[in-house]
Amino acid sequence: MTVHVSFDIDEAQKAELERIARHENITLQALMARLVEQRLEYDVWFKAGVQSGLDSLARGDSIPHDEAVARMRARTAELKAQKRSGILHGAQRWPPDPEQT
Repeated sequence: MTVHVSFDIDEAQKAELERIARHENITLQALMARLVEQRLEYDVWFKAGVQSGLDSLARGDSIPHDEAVARMRARTAELKAQKRSGILHGAQRWPPDPEQT
């Protein structure tokens, strides 16, 4: 069973959603349904991740702060080296540039 939901957005947001829908060749209604479904799926995923972390802590599966910091610094250095060498090209801009979509 589906239900009708209504909410207010500003004109710029509506225009952007319509642009995305046109780009994906779907209706605005279909885009909104997809966005709601993705958000609900994300919520389930996020809560499971938080619970997993809490369960790990309860079991004593953790590392000392200094070791966590050292790991993150090492990973950051690795990513910077990859970027300098051309292996890593950086994250995509979000939100994407409308001129390039």
